[in-house]
Amino acid sequence: MKKIILLLLIIIPIALFSKNPIDYSITYKLEYKDAKETLLQLVLIDSLTKDTLTAPIEIAYKNQQDSSSKGKMITYDFEKINAPQPFIPALYTFKNNGCRVKDVDIKKNKLNCLTIFLSRGSIEFSYSISDTTPVDFEAKIMFQKYDPQHAIIQDCKKIGHYKLGTYYVEVNTFPISKKHVNVELCKRYTLIIEKPGNLLIDKPSTISALKMYENKFRAWREN
Repeated sequence: MKKIILLLLIIIPIALFSKNPIDYSITYKLEYKDAKETLLQLVLIDSLTKDTLTAPIEIAYKNQQDSSSKGKMITYDFEKINAPQPFIPALYTFKNNGCRVKDVDIKKNKLNCLTIFLSRGSIEFSYSISDTTPVDFEAKIMFQKYDPQHAIIQDCKKIGHYKLGTYYVEVNTFPISKKHVNVELCKRYTLIIEKPGNLLIDKPSTISALKMYENKFRAWREN
């Protein structure tokens, strides 16, 4: 009996690989006001929108002049330090994932108002961690849930930058590849999909019908 074959050109699962940290070049602003004690007020800003970040964010700091710390970063929850807090005057390094600022001079008996401009998280696509071949697909990036009307269309050959939050991602492979990504600031997320290949039909004489599909106008259609 001859076989009828439905040819799926690409069957692609999608995996997630997070590159963390990435050393982003970020800026900060430091202003001083007179005070009776040494205080630090830390404000975190989205570097693209200039909005103040209010979601809980972990940020670490290190006293560069304290040899006993041996370079260890001390981590605090952002919600605990968005108001003025007592601080030891010294030079500090502050970081959040890959965003890092060094030589921040916290001065004695001052309200040290530190504003850090953090980079957004980013999403990229690859066939493997070591493969640099451009990924020739498109992705719908949707905030929190399936919402095609408000989807951002990302060319998978490019890197997209996104604000803090959870995203639902669909890649127009065949069948559709789906993934949820929890995007953090200063992190790059690489979505891995399998590389398309060639189909070798060993005994074409045994096939009575063959359906071929191609990607047209962002949808898979029978050719």
